[in-house]
Amino acid sequence: MEKSWVWLPRNSVEYEKGASDFVSSSSRRLGDPAEMFCPCVDCRNVCHQACEKVLEHLVIRGMDQKYKSCVFWTKHGEARADKSYNVYSSENEAYELFRTTFLASERNATAEEDNAGAFEGPDSPEETEFRKKLEDAETPLYPKCEKFTKVAAIMGLYRIKVKSGMSENYFDQLLSLVHDLLPGDNVLPKSTDEMKRFLKQFGFGYDSIHACKNDCILYRKQYEDAVSCPRCSESRWEKDKQSGEEKKGVPAKVLRYFPIKDRFRRMFRSKRLAEDLCWHSTNASEDGTMRHPVDSLTWVQINNKWPEFAAEARNLRLGISTDGMNPFSIQNTNHSTWPVMLVNYNMSPTQCMRSENIMLTMLIPGPTAPSNNIDVYLQPLMDDLKDLWSEGIQVYDSFKKESFTLRAMLLWSITDYPGLGTLAGCKVKGKQACNVCGKDTPHRWLKFSRKHVYMKNRKRLMPSHRYRRMKGWFDNTVEVGSAKRIQSGSEILDSLRDFKNDFGKVLPKKSKRKRSEGDEDDVSAEEYEEDDDKWRWKKKSIFFDLPYWKDMPVRHNIDVMHVEKNVSDAMLSILMNSCKSKDGLKARKDLQDMGIRSSLHAQVRGKRTYLPPAAFWLSKEEKKIFCRRLSNFRGPDGYCANISNCVSLDPPSIGGMKSHDHHVLMQNLFPVALRGLLPKGPRIAVTRMCNYFNRLCQRVLDPEKLLALESEIVETMCQFERFFPPSLFDIMFHLPLHLAREARLGGPVHFRWMYPFERYMKTLKAYVKNFARPEACMAEGYLAGECLAFCMEFLQKSVPVEEPLTRNEDLEAHENVLEGRPLQKATEVKLTDKERDVAHWYILMNTAVMDPYVQMHLEELQAKDERCARNETILWKTHTERFSTWIKDKEKIKRLDSEMESSSADNIGEDAVTQVLGKDKPGRIRGMGRGVTVTKLAFLHARDSHVKQLEATQAELINKVQDLQNVVKDLAGKKQKNGYDSTSERSDVSKGGGIRCQILDWVSNDDLVVAEGEFYSSEPTYKIGRIPLGPNAAAVVVKSVSVVTAPIWRPTPTCVSLSQAVGVKIAWPSEKLILDDGIDISNNGNIDESEVKNTFCPPTFVNH
Repeated sequence: MEKSWVWLPRNSVEYEKGASDFVSSSSRRLGDPAEMFCPCVDCRNVCHQACEKVLEHLVIRGMDQKYKSCVFWTKHGEARADKSYNVYSSENEAYELFRTTFLASERNATAEEDNAGAFEGPDSPEETEFRKKLEDAETPLYPKCEKFTKVAAIMGLYRIKVKSGMSENYFDQLLSLVHDLLPGDNVLPKSTDEMKRFLKQFGFGYDSIHACKNDCILYRKQYEDAVSCPRCSESRWEKDKQSGEEKKGVPAKVLRYFPIKDRFRRMFRSKRLAEDLCWHSTNASEDGTMRHPVDSLTWVQINNKWPEFAAEARNLRLGISTDGMNPFSIQNTNHSTWPVMLVNYNMSPTQCMRSENIMLTMLIPGPTAPSNNIDVYLQPLMDDLKDLWSEGIQVYDSFKKESFTLRAMLLWSITDYPGLGTLAGCKVKGKQACNVCGKDTPHRWLKFSRKHVYMKNRKRLMPSHRYRRMKGWFDNTVEVGSAKRIQSGSEILDSLRDFKNDFGKVLPKKSKRKRSEGDEDDVSAEEYEEDDDKWRWKKKSIFFDLPYWKDMPVRHNIDVMHVEKNVSDAMLSILMNSCKSKDGLKARKDLQDMGIRSSLHAQVRGKRTYLPPAAFWLSKEEKKIFCRRLSNFRGPDGYCANISNCVSLDPPSIGGMKSHDHHVLMQNLFPVALRGLLPKGPRIAVTRMCNYFNRLCQRVLDPEKLLALESEIVETMCQFERFFPPSLFDIMFHLPLHLAREARLGGPVHFRWMYPFERYMKTLKAYVKNFARPEACMAEGYLAGECLAFCMEFLQKSVPVEEPLTRNEDLEAHENVLEGRPLQKATEVKLTDKERDVAHWYILMNTAVMDPYVQMHLEELQAKDERCARNETILWKTHTERFSTWIKDKEKIKRLDSEMESSSADNIGEDAVTQVLGKDKPGRIRGMGRGVTVTKLAFLHARDSHVKQLEATQAELINKVQDLQNVVKDLAGKKQKNGYDSTSERSDVSKGGGIRCQILDWVSNDDLVVAEGEFYSSEPTYKIGRIPLGPNAAAVVVKSVSVVTAPIWRPTPTCVSLSQAVGVKIAWPSEKLILDDGIDISNNGNIDESEVKNTFCPPTFVNH
């Protein structure tokens, strides 16, 4: 049955014609019934409608999404394929895979069609080659093998090799063994090389481009046939380390480039990926918040500046990332390989940053980092990006089944800060170390620490801010300056228009002489740097060759991951006063040289120098408390690493933390662990910095709140300047000032930080098996994974794959809440009065039942106290102190209970307190003191007069109910004795039972009894679950089932077969019911009371 019309617009002629053909063909297949199931979004194959009505619903409302995606439309006569379908599914999938790979002219042929009749007319050479390779791939693994073809067996085994990281040597042994186990005439390859030759026909590969040993040029285009570098005269070929002879044909350096155009074409060959690549066009935020780069100002400016590019939703928006990595497990080996990766932002937030969607584009070889010469290696990628922007490429969309011109643009780069300087071509240290501030970077040279620091953040405050006039808090000056405007990309390009790049120049190595004390005052000769615009640039970046690059609001992102890690590490070191602390003798001498904070100046006492303790130092006892709090932290499964492994309690110290450990520390633990440990000033500054990163890393960002965050971080940095030494303010402590601005322009930070790329580098590192050729191992491993992923998109039925569940995923999927168990013996803790009050307040403030009381108390405080009405801080502080006492006022509780229905639980084991603190110990009652049990508490309640009165009322009501039940029984007995049943009029089923009946199978033409039940009504307007019965239907209650697998006529999400409908009222065709005593139900009414027999049969299952 043709199904492609359901995906067309409903207002198109093709959709209406497809819907008409569907209704007419379904009617013929079902035997031309008067009515059929309506598959529209409202009826959802539950209601029967006339054929004309079904067509009208499909055109106006559209088809139900679930039914639209079904392989077989069984409700409309399409039969499910028999077991032979599974035998040929591999052939169909193999056909689709090879058609997608080899046929350049796309045809609307589906995998279900006969392969021989897929194309008409004489075969072209392209089609002839396609058929030849298809026949080879569809060959059974061995004669009479119905489960695996050659391509299915190869992909199944190759997947095991790729996922397990098996070496080629072991894989050859496995192939040889499997080949011997199979019948002798099998077609399984005997070696890995033979299998690779088979997979090579799918077009996966990379370009090996020779490079100069000194990174001067790539041997391509005009240098393709050169044997030596025209700049440094270094030979193209590798030299023997012993004899020094050239190994002709063996290049000294090889760049491996994976063409992105071929990758983009393959992405749109997959229907699933082709659909996902249009996600951004229909899922932009509507509430003004940012959840994805599509909601950012950068995306909006691109759409406004280039509307023809934005008009095609399938055009790609990309990000580039690179960083150096050591491919060896031995970290002391000096080898740096630079993978260059692309990420596609067209996909949804859960897809675009996943490892399988990160594209490796090139591997820049080691052993040394390319540094400033990275532009030489980026030339092939930039050429493709320029072509994709200006001309585009012809791509076939398998989802929409059409060809179109694909274009792409690069939004920004994602690197750590040294890598940012490498790509952007700017300096990242010295006077102009900030890539955003440029020549206006607020720098200062520290004479004794011998480094540049970046302070004077008061310039960024409002002109009327009080910090500007506080000289004693800062550097004994009144700040009257203001921050300068940030340079745009066009201004930077104008300043670099005449800049001449010089790549690959071999610099002579000079040994660095040791400094002497006399050099400390001679700053002008060594630290003097030019202040013009060109000085801070090392090159004109190759990214400016892209026509649109100068117009990007954010060209090079500052990586939040590395900045957060460095800020956290610096604060942790200076608070713990560790060996890495930036508060030492040189820092104190800098304070003395600047003439500030005389109380912290170093003091000479005899032969020793004494450093006075600073306010930001943790004392010995505070260090123990701080380390104990971090060591006792236990997060949820998968939340973070075991931080206690990085904490030592004796002596108290912290070390060995990774980037994500610092992320968790800054996001949640730092403010909590520092409570009550530091003086108020430094503690507030550290807490505000942690709060800044916490709000910056949220999944959903509000642009208006980010504007407030930009001004808030300036105040936080000023507070750090007041309390902490100037040596702390290196470039990493300056960069947080710009993170909120970049988030406002580029969107949430988790799309622009290095975490996913660093994790992907770990995957590349795992591919290295031959340490002599690490880049080649990475390239082959990545190529194998990409080939496997592409082929598995088409061979999902042929190669059954059971993906392993992540840890605890099988447990979390269970509907019930799992109860935990203690890891060790329980210990009893006696709470102090203060701790009890805090716990009491916490329960009250975190229980939904108390929300109305909280609101009432807040309103009362605002009405009585003017300070609470004016200041929200005072309001909540007063509320916290008085709420526990106020809530005990019974008159207010009674008045509120009379206005609204109480939602508290009557059962003491299910009340709000038990849900928060867990169940009581056996024989104990929480909050009642020692020795109180449920039994003793019951006796205490019995002595209460109010309880006695309630119990008496309850007993009286129970007696009245029992008397009424006895009266009803007497009336029922008299009614049966007088034969009242035979003269009763027609009544509803709620006044009695139904007529016993036999339920026949509605699918089969034979009168097969599948269940027994009771008939209640056959009125068309009678409703079951808010759905009318309609004509030719009846309402029955299933009492016993003989065929448990029999399907229900109108299935529901909870009832599909009759075994699930025992005791449930369901709809059934009237013609498929046999009533006792031969009663006729054709009158379409309720049953007569005279025909009712009140017989009850408990639900049973009968096995025949």
